[in-house]
Amino acid sequence: MTERYSFRNLIVWEKAQALAVAIIKLMSRIPQSWSNAILVRQIVSSATSVGANIAEGHGRYSTGAHRNHLSIARGSAVETDSWLDILRRMSYITPDEEAALHDECNQIIAMLSSKMIKLDAELIKDRRI
Repeated sequence: MTERYSFRNLIVWEKAQALAVAIIKLMSRIPQSWSNAILVRQIVSSATSVGANIAEGHGRYSTGAHRNHLSIARGSAVETDSWLDILRRMSYITPDEEAALHDECNQIIAMLSSKMIKLDAELIKDRRI
């Protein structure tokens, strides 16, 4: 029996989930303080938002709503990458850890951008009919 098509079959969603798990695991070693709690909350929120918005967009009925959620997911991936820079600057993660996660963010961003361009083409085509 073949698996039913869903957001769980999407490579970009799987990559987003793996990124979120990697971020959550990294954050467990950050020293506890008031300011660090804010950093941890922000990066975990942005990282987990990527996959959640891919899934939500996939579940929408309209192409425009789907594209909007992919745009939000893309923005969250960029935000996550920005938080990684701060964590490296504070020496909470190594340059190598940042580089690897930065690469993952960029791959997700590129995949989302590609899908958004395809959805834009669908929206333009639909308006001509």
